[in-house]
Amino acid sequence: MNFERINVFFIVKDHLRNVRDSLWLFLFFPLLVSIGICSLEIFIDSSVVSILIPSLSIFIALFVNVNILLIDMKKRAGSNPDRITAFEETQITISFLIVTGFFAIISAYGCLCNNSYLSLLFNFLTYFLLGVFFLTVLMAIKNVHVLFDDDLTRAN
Repeated sequence: MNFERINVFFIVKDHLRNVRDSLWLFLFFPLLVSIGICSLEIFIDSSVVSILIPSLSIFIALFVNVNILLIDMKKRAGSNPDRITAFEETQITISFLIVTGFFAIISAYGCLCNNSYLSLLFNFLTYFLLGVFFLTVLMAIKNVHVLFDDDLTRAN
């Protein structure tokens, strides 16, 4: 079977390349927080899952639209290599958010299983993915703000 059509690991690899100087913040910090929360036995129940899934779904839809907007803005960026790089990095970040949100939704569903070991694993994974997601959202907001601010100052 050829899984190349659904392979999204290149998006993760590209994102990790973008944040390689901040891996401690984007990977190790959420990892430590997830371990801490799970060791305190704070588990995600069905009421939290019923809030997480629609919220993440809305974010994913929003990020798909932002990605389309970035593609359009990149076409109008001209030949400035720094600006084109900024658009590409922001687009990679937004794509990573879509992938992370998708896997967080799947992981959140896994928190509902009755097996205690699987439930612990999915709780840890969900906390980790949510931590990565929220930190990356902050980074994306900053990047998009810089790009839009630059567009606004060019327009004036």
